[in-house]
Amino acid sequence: MALIKREERVSYNFDPLTEGTPVMSFAHEHQATEYVNKLVKGEFPSEAIAIRGTDLFTIEKVTGELNYAKSAWDGFKEGIYYALSFFAVLGFLDGFTQEILTLSVFIGLGYGCVMVIFRVFSAWRGSKSQNYVSKTEYMANRYEVLVNPELEEQVQDAFLKGALGAKPGV
Repeated sequence: MALIKREERVSYNFDPLTEGTPVMSFAHEHQATEYVNKLVKGEFPSEAIAIRGTDLFTIEKVTGELNYAKSAWDGFKEGIYYALSFFAVLGFLDGFTQEILTLSVFIGLGYGCVMVIFRVFSAWRGSKSQNYVSKTEYMANRYEVLVNPELEEQVQDAFLKGALGAKPGV
């Protein structure tokens, strides 16, 4: 009778708010994601990694003046996107036929008309409080890469392996 070797299983689940060991800190999110990409390429378990932003703030960028034409165009574009996605889904399921295309166009136009009315009404209602259109972005002052504390020793090896581009099994 052969002995069966039992593997220890590590739970990758951890709460990044209260647990996790910070291994690196970056000023920009793209730097943190590049670092995490190298860890994952180096075969570090992706479930054991988290990126935590600290000192969060928002930036509201004004993109233009609020008017009914822009609102109506946005609603119409949403209808077109809906028609295209409906056509793609039905096309993959049932084949790309003329009937599917016609059905998608009618559904997209109907949805687009509803969205035009909805967007124009929302613009009319919102014009009493603000006369501009804006986009809000969330940012942080620092981005920390956290890992499961049980796997902290493996981070440096995984980073080097991922940065050097070693292939799995080599």
